[in-house]
This record gives sequence, C-alpha cells and structure tokens, in this order.
Amino acid sequence: MVEYRITFYQTEQGMRPLAEWLDGLRATEPILEKLIVSGLGKLRHSERHGPPLTEAIGAAPGMFELRVGKVNIARVFFFFRPAQEIVVASG
Repeated sequence: MVEYRITFYQTEQGMRPLAEWLDGLRATEPILEKLIVSGLGKLRHSERHGPPLTEAIGAAPGMFELRVGKVNIARVFFFFRPAQEIVVASG
C-alpha cells in the first residue's frame, strides 16, 4: 500500500488556513469536520486518487478537491508534491 504524507499549507506569517477552518467547523459542524478528517485519512492511505472521493479542478491545473458530505457538503483543495506528499491548502 502507498502512504502519502499530508501537510497543511502554511503562509509566510505562519497561518494554516485549513487548520483554522477545521477548528471553526469542529464548533459549528462537528459531523462535517469528522468527515473531512476521515477523508484526509483516506487520501493518506490511497493507492488511487480519483472519483468519487477526489476530482481534478479543471480551471486550476495540478489542483484537486476532496469532497465530503451529502446534506452539507465540504470541499478541501490540495495538490501533490514529490516524495508522496499531499499539501492541503484550504476548504
């Protein structure tokens, strides 16, 4: 099995937009936050990335989205880096 390292994008000022968004969701939409965390785990341990869990974003080459939820839907945007790394940028 292939395992990827999940890294949260961090700005030069040290902010991690996705981590901050997840903290807010934990307080307001805890089920959706758990679905996102579970989806990130699936990304980490997946040998194949693609539908239905992830899709390429046509307007942004090299960017992908992880989509979770049925009633409330959340999307997390990410890209791949060398050495089996996935950088999650924002949600």
